[in-house]
Amino acid sequence: MMALLMVIGISAYRMTNLTQKMETNAEDTQLAGILAESSLQEAESYISTDNAILTTKLNHGKYNVSDSDTPKWKVVTGTQSGNQNVWETADAVLTYSQSVQDIDNRLRTTPVYIIEELPEPEQFKIENSQVEGHGLRERMELYRITAKGTGPSQELDRYLQSNYTRIVTK
Repeated sequence: MMALLMVIGISAYRMTNLTQKMETNAEDTQLAGILAESSLQEAESYISTDNAILTTKLNHGKYNVSDSDTPKWKVVTGTQSGNQNVWETADAVLTYSQSVQDIDNRLRTTPVYIIEELPEPEQFKIENSQVEGHGLRERMELYRITAKGTGPSQELDRYLQSNYTRIVTK
């Protein structure tokens, strides 16, 4: 009888421990996603208000991309100590401008994002087409935004990606 009670007690302890770990991981995932989403929204706001965001090939998180380029969010560069992920290079990404402590005081890593200007597809390169309510279209700008958020445990990164189109009118 005593052995049976001991087995039940150990099982209950392990079940409680497992449930706690699952809840912590779920919360970690949710907070990392919130940070990545906030970064995406900041990048979209940045693009929508900057008239000359990418006029030349830049770095610091903003890139022009040709059809043959590897997407910057996938780039791993060689260094003396081995390969380094672009996300770990401070001058290769843009940093979220808000304090993560305002979201949750357990967060220690500020989210980062990359903005890539993609080439305009050929089928959209029609000169002087009318944009309803805005005038003649000068050009269409396409952007791929990739954001990275990290949860409180520092063990979970959440990546979100968005495509953003901006039509520039005359």
